[in-house]
Amino acid sequence: MLGPGLQNWDVAGIRNIRIGERVSLQFRGEFFNVFNHTNFNTIDTVINDASFGQVTSTHLPRNIQLGLKLYF
Repeated sequence: MLGPGLQNWDVAGIRNIRIGERVSLQFRGEFFNVFNHTNFNTIDTVINDASFGQVTSTHLPRNIQLGLKLYF
């Protein structure tokens, strides 16, 4: 579960390059949580825990993946 203040920006860029009449190349870049904003998980609600009422973890950091695809 995610806590308050969720900010998650995903961005993708795709470029198709023609090599010949029947061959093309596709370059793709995908950026998840592009600004690397810290997203906190929910607070600990178990009364008997030492960390009761505290945020002890975060959600996914920035992730970047690149791809290259050849069409023929």
